[in-house]
Amino acid sequence: MKNILLCLFLFCNLSIFAQEIDLEQARALALANSRSLAKYELAIRTSLLNERNQFYSMLPQVTAGYNANSVFMNNWEFVNPIDSFNANASISISQVIFQGGKSFIEKAIRAIETENVRNEALG
Repeated sequence: MKNILLCLFLFCNLSIFAQEIDLEQARALALANSRSLAKYELAIRTSLLNERNQFYSMLPQVTAGYNANSVFMNNWEFVNPIDSFNANASISISQVIFQGGKSFIEKAIRAIETENVRNEALG
C-alpha cells in the first residue's frame, strides 16, 4: 500500500512540472541544442567567410601612411638657427589586373565548397 501511494505521489508531482510544447517549439528546441547541427552551421559560416575573403582579395588594396619630423633649437648648442617641421603623407591604391583567371577560379571553388557544406548539412 505504501509503495502504491509513493508511486502515485511521485507520478502526480512529475506531472505538475511537465510542460506542454507544440511540434514547432520542440523542433526549435532540438535544433538549438543539437551539436551536430551546430557543427554544420559553423562549417557553413566558415565556408561563407572563405568565399567572401576570396571576393575581397580581388578588390583594390589601399595603403596610407604618415610621417612627421621636427627639429628645434637646442639651448646648450646652437645646432639650427631656425626651428623646422617636416611632414609627409602618402596614399597608394593597387589592383591586380590579370592573374590568368586564378582569382575567378578560386572564387568558383569557394562557392562550390560552400554548396557542398550546405548539402552535407542537409543530409
